[in-house]
Amino acid sequence: MHDDELSFQEIAESEPLATAQEAELLALALKHEAAALDEYTRAGTEEDEFYAIPKAMRAVYLSGDYVRASQLADRALELACSRTGDWNYANAVHAAYTAKGLAALAAGDPAQAERHLLSSARHNGSPQLNSFGPSMHLARELLRHGRNESVLSYFELCGLFWSSGTEWLSIWDRKVRAGDIPVFFMHAFR
Repeated sequence: MHDDELSFQEIAESEPLATAQEAELLALALKHEAAALDEYTRAGTEEDEFYAIPKAMRAVYLSGDYVRASQLADRALELACSRTGDWNYANAVHAAYTAKGLAALAAGDPAQAERHLLSSARHNGSPQLNSFGPSMHLARELLRHGRNESVLSYFELCGLFWSSGTEWLSIWDRKVRAGDIPVFFMHAFR
C-alpha cells in the first residue's frame, strides 16, 4: 500500500454514518440475530443454553429490551462460572456485560455502565472475539454520554485479545482522543 492509499479501516471511519445508514445497519443486525432467540428458547440442556445465550442477548439488547437483556446476562454469567475453560466463555462474558452496561445506561447509571464495559473485556478472548473483534455498541453509547476515558481503557483491554484489530483500535483511539465518536462500522451492532 502506498502512502496515499487508505486502508479499509481508514475508509470505513472516514465519514460518519447518516441516521438512515445507522438504522439500516441495526435492521440488518436484528435480522441476522432473529433466529438466535428462538434457538435459545429451544435449548434442551444447560450446555445448549450456554452456547446459544450470547446471540440471544444481542438479539434482545439490539431490540432495546434492556431489562430482559440484563436478565439473560445474569443467566449467562451464572452458566459461565462453571465453564471458564470453554471456548464460548469469553463470548458469554462479553455479551453479558455489554447487555448489563446497556441496561445500566438506559436506567441512567453511566458509571455502572462504564464498569460493565471494562468487565466485558476482562478475559482472554475467544475464537470469535479474537478474529472478528468485540462489540462497540456499549462503547459508542458511552461516548455519546461523554465517557471517553473508560472507552479508551476498553480499547486497551480489547487489544490484549484482538491482535488482528490493532488498526481498528488505533484509529478509534485517535478519533476519541480528538473528541470524535468513531463509526465502529461492523462493530457497532454486535
